[in-house]
Amino acid sequence: DIIKKGNSLPKMPPGMNKLSVYDRISLLKDPGTQPLYLSITAGLNLPYGNVNNGGAVSAVTQIMGEQCVIIASNWIFKGGTAYPITVKKQLRAQEIALMNRLPSVHLVDSGGAFLPLQADIFPDKEHG
Repeated sequence: DIIKKGNSLPKMPPGMNKLSVYDRISLLKDPGTQPLYLSITAGLNLPYGNVNNGGAVSAVTQIMGEQCVIIASNWIFKGGTAYPITVKKQLRAQEIALMNRLPSVHLVDSGGAFLPLQADIFPDKEHG
């Protein structure tokens, strides 16, 4: 899986008994289906540094026989902290769900907003 093979992906902290975001999605989706991950390069080369996967994972996959959009914070990367790019990525995934009349599932395990950029985090299209 190309998403999991990148050298820049953080490793699971030793001794943690939590599931990674990819493991959570794998358990949630229907067996035998493959998620279509969205915006996997979001968060690269930003003025404030690289934000792995934009701080969240979004995908279209099948759950209980229905196509759904999943938006999941990635707790392994800085405790799921939200950056402006995270909000943009979440809004884009919600737009995709709305345009295609798909239900959305949110898996949240977040450390809140990245404090130095908290003033730049707004949940609308014109900001964040």
